Amino acid sequence: MSELIVTADGPVLRVVFNRPAQHNALTWAMWDGLYDACERADADPGIKLLTISGAGGRAFVSGTDISQFADFTDGADGIAYERKVQGIIDRLERVKVPTVAVVQDYRVGAGLIVAAACDLRLAVSGSSFGVPIARTLGNCRSISPSRGDRRL
Repeated sequence: MSELIVTADGPVLRVVFNRPAQHNALTWAMWDGLYDACERADADPGIKLLTISGAGGRAFVSGTDISQFADFTDGADGIAYERKVQGIIDRLERVKVPTVAVVQDYRVGAGLIVAAACDLRLAVSGSSFGVPIARTLGNCRSISPSRGDRRL
């Protein structure tokens, strides 16, 4: 089973984070796949919309899977991670077609950042939003001040 499902459905490129048992926590491969999906959306003139959602109906994305941080050996690894993620978020913000985050239940940490980088966020009633990294991991993310002009 793929952790990230990317499919074209006519003019819509759909990205589904597919780790429902882990509340769709992002692995390094999922981050890379999101970047690749952004590239694909821009390269294919038939794609008019990029949607991003989470599998399982319980979470959009619960953040980056922090078990991967166990391999970090020093602060430089953390800085490299932050740079990589910021580069992917910057790429998502620059996608030429409109981007839509389809949110179910909750989005926290990196999930909130991914959704915030999209042009539009659709959330079911009762969805929760949070940034626990500021108090648990001691880091924080930022969104670029200028997202450009995208029209449907």
